[in-house]
Amino acid sequence: MSVFVRSSLNKALDLLYGKGDAETAYKKLQELYNKFPQNEELLTSYLASSVKVNPEEARCIIQKNLADVEGIHLASIDLDLQNKDLISADARIQTALNLWPDSLLINCRKIMCLKAMSDELQEPDLLEQATEILVSMPEPKNKLESSFLHKVQCEIY
Repeated sequence: MSVFVRSSLNKALDLLYGKGDAETAYKKLQELYNKFPQNEELLTSYLASSVKVNPEEARCIIQKNLADVEGIHLASIDLDLQNKDLISADARIQTALNLWPDSLLINCRKIMCLKAMSDELQEPDLLEQATEILVSMPEPKNKLESSFLHKVQCEIY
């Protein structure tokens, strides 16, 4: 990835996760994705913004991309969580964890799903499971993982 593309991607991710400006990030990531649709990191980032701004577009991209790309699985899980389809989200999480068992981002989704199920079902055991996963999480490798881990910590504690 060129320095310019990397810089543009980092700025868009800062807008999305750092500043909470999903609309602007979505537009910037859309431009980058349209130029480099085969780049997995751009696809993952664009899908993350699409889930927030244009979920229907995220669904279309997911349906067109049948490869086992972590970002596609993450976006599918996020759409289910957003729609409160916790059974589907949990099934997708299990599939993704079979492919990427050490993925901090997928494990964060597992924690979010367990928390939502605990709230809905009033089952404290599910929250305890979420906490156990949280305390065993590896150190984040990048800003995106740090952001998600912080978000999950705030929801659990």
